[in-house]
Amino acid sequence: MLTTSACFLSFTSPIFISEMKSLSIHITGKVYKVGFRYYAKQMAERCGICGSVRYSDQQTVIIEAMGNDDELNKFIGRCRIGCYGSAVKEITIAEKEFPVSTSFEIVNSWQSIVFCPQSSDEVKRKPRKEHDVINSQQQK
Repeated sequence: MLTTSACFLSFTSPIFISEMKSLSIHITGKVYKVGFRYYAKQMAERCGICGSVRYSDQQTVIIEAMGNDDELNKFIGRCRIGCYGSAVKEITIAEKEFPVSTSFEIVNSWQSIVFCPQSSDEVKRKPRKEHDVINSQQQK
C-alpha cells in the first residue's frame, strides 16, 4: 500500500494518498491587504493542509488545498471565520486536481500573473516597489 507522510512532518500517522482530496477554494469579501493569505497559511499548517494561496483580484483569494476530509473541513471553517480585519462574504468550493504538494505556500500577486494570464498582450508587470522603479530606469 502506498503511504506518505505528506504535507508536514508533524503528522504522527501516515496519510494515504487515496484518502486525500484536492479542493479549489475561492473566498470573496474583504480579504485584500488584511493579512488573509498569511492567516490562511497559518491555519493550513495547523490543520495539516498542503497547497497554496494567492490573490485573484482585490476581493478574492484562491486557495488550492489538499488534505483528508477532517483536515479540510477544519481548515474551511477557520477560513470562513477569517483573520482580524477581514470580512468573508462568500466561499466557493470545487474539487480540483493539481500536483501533489508537500507544504503550503503563499504565492505573490505578481507570480500569479505568470500562472494565469488573461492574454499575453494584456499582461504587463508594473513596478511594485521603489527598487523596481530604480532598476527599470537603470536598464534603459
